[in-house]
Amino acid sequence: MLKFKYTLVLLFLPMAYIVYNFTSSENGLKALLNKKNDYKEQLALQKKLIDKISYTKKKIYLLSPDSLDLDLLSEKTSEVLGKTERESIVINLKNL
Repeated sequence: MLKFKYTLVLLFLPMAYIVYNFTSSENGLKALLNKKNDYKEQLALQKKLIDKISYTKKKIYLLSPDSLDLDLLSEKTSEVLGKTERESIVINLKNL
């Protein structure tokens, strides 16, 4: 019976060590799940940045001399310089 207990302990200890390292170490299952979550966050951030870049490129194109958008130009001048045309009405949405 004692030999059986020693054999059981000798089989259990390496198995427990392997299971512990598989789940808890820096290369284990927990790290894999953390890296997957980080990857999803990075993909979401990349999508936001790509959208922001395309939005900015569109605005730059609209302000280029080839296709000048006068409404956008007047919005930008009022935003940057703080001056508008005499009879225009400005509603500041940032302060609402």
